Amino acid sequence: MTERSIDQAVKRAESRQLLRSAVPLIAAGVGVAGLYASFAATSDLAVFWIGVALGLLGSALAAIGYWRRLKEIRSPRPSTGRHYAWLFAGWTCVIAGLLIPPYALS
Repeated sequence: MTERSIDQAVKRAESRQLLRSAVPLIAAGVGVAGLYASFAATSDLAVFWIGVALGLLGSALAAIGYWRRLKEIRSPRPSTGRHYAWLFAGWTCVIAGLLIPPYALS
């Protein structure tokens, strides 16, 4: 195997792993948003809209982190790892969107 083919195999494996980690995060954010949107629509409590906003924000941040990492993978330059902050912020927003509305009600 040549160096180029090994590099391509590693990049392919890394992009598949990235997809497996980003898709559940995006789905969780959309799920949290949908759950709290239905709660907000049926209960007329405005506090549930916080969960919708944070869930959608978390999904958007995850998509940005995923897109930036794919761009890094395809680039010939060395990796910087700057996408991890976007993915971490995405998880933080999704978890906050899941936990803040119930605590705000109590």
